Amino acid sequence: DRDARRAVDDLLVRLQSKQLQEELSQLDQFRRTRALLEREATTLKEEKEQLVAAMSTDQHTREQNFHDEKMRLLRQHDAAVVSLADSAQTGAISNMNKTLKQALLERQQLARDCADFAKENAALKVVGCVCVC
Repeated sequence: DRDARRAVDDLLVRLQSKQLQEELSQLDQFRRTRALLEREATTLKEEKEQLVAAMSTDQHTREQNFHDEKMRLLRQHDAAVVSLADSAQTGAISNMNKTLKQALLERQQLARDCADFAKENAALKVVGCVCVC
């Protein structure tokens, strides 16, 4: 009886020990799996942070490029307006010069016509005929 009981107790101890070994093995496997998953999670988190930083940099770069292009277009527009104003002013001055030259030529012609008229009038006075115009 005693030997049988002892054999049963030994068997139970061995079974419990074997079961304990299996549980410890499972626990060890669980810990390895958890450590692997934590490393992967850390890697993913770092990659996400890098992507967010890159996207933020890209967004800032796009905003800066948009601002630079807007400023370039405004400068180009301002230069075109100044050029157009200069051209209009130059055209107006040129037209005014032409008008003044034409007026001067007309004045000179009028002065000649008046001089010719005065000569004719003087000649008519000499002849005795006064023309009233």
